[in-house]
Amino acid sequence: MLAKMPFRLIRTKNINILRYGVGSYVKGKWVKGSTTTVPIQAIVSPVIKQSMLQFLPENLRAKKVFRLFSNTKLNGFQDKEEKQQADEFTLNGETFRIVKVGEWEDVGTFAGYEAYAIKVDSEVLVVYGG
Repeated sequence: MLAKMPFRLIRTKNINILRYGVGSYVKGKWVKGSTTTVPIQAIVSPVIKQSMLQFLPENLRAKKVFRLFSNTKLNGFQDKEEKQQADEFTLNGETFRIVKVGEWEDVGTFAGYEAYAIKVDSEVLVVYGG
């Protein structure tokens, strides 16, 4: 269990994460798992430096991307063969999907998780699952 993040200097946002359960194939068709809502607190900031997005395919680097820091572990995109879809959330009426998650071990000021979320649209769904 990670220590609680000190949220003294930066304001956090309350976000409701849509978490998908494990899906399965039924008669040859993919059926998504059931969903639950997980309320979290996170520091949310837009990513404006393209150099921070090298992990994204080139055609998606111009999309709207947010960086989140939270004490709650988020489920990111794995690959198209995974049976659990990545977490999603809505911010200002737009839906975002978690595409990358990393753990920050206690570095003196912060212990928690860093995640990148990209705005969901048809191009993103092709790369990061539908």
